[in-house]
Amino acid sequence: MAKRLVDIDEKALAAARAELGTKTLKDTVNEALRRAAPTRNRRVARALDTLAKARFRAVRAALEPLAASGQVARAGIADLEVGFSARNLGEWTRLVAALAAFPLIETDAVHVRRARQVQRLLASRGLRGRKVPDLLIAAAAEESGLAVLHYDADFDLITRVTGQPCEWVVPAGSID
Repeated sequence: MAKRLVDIDEKALAAARAELGTKTLKDTVNEALRRAAPTRNRRVARALDTLAKARFRAVRAALEPLAASGQVARAGIADLEVGFSARNLGEWTRLVAALAAFPLIETDAVHVRRARQVQRLLASRGLRGRKVPDLLIAAAAEESGLAVLHYDADFDLITRVTGQPCEWVVPAGSID
């Protein structure tokens, strides 16, 4: 292993140690690098709707092994939805930090166009009113060839017109 000479921001290091649960500089840097490393070698199979329901033990229990094995990604729009669910700055910070466990699928123009198409298809069937973030998450998942992992009945309606796979993170109605 190569040794490197670098300047370290001590405040940032202390914050990283607290966030990562590490004690030494070496462990902190290595853990941060491990978490930030690309997940190309992992087999991502699902795109996550949102972590807003992650407060519930059953949801965390279902997500943790999937996150640890790199099987779940997140759409960029989901980051905003997660942040919106925070009740205070401390919770926002914890939720946003938790997102780092999931590879990011950036929301782009292709996803916006597909979301618009799906919105039109839903309207043509009288299924209007699906939330914009849900449409974008579904479009990002579909374009990436991933199933949507969710706790939101809107995705069952979206999949009626897209045919894409989706699955409930825990059974519907089990945490309401």
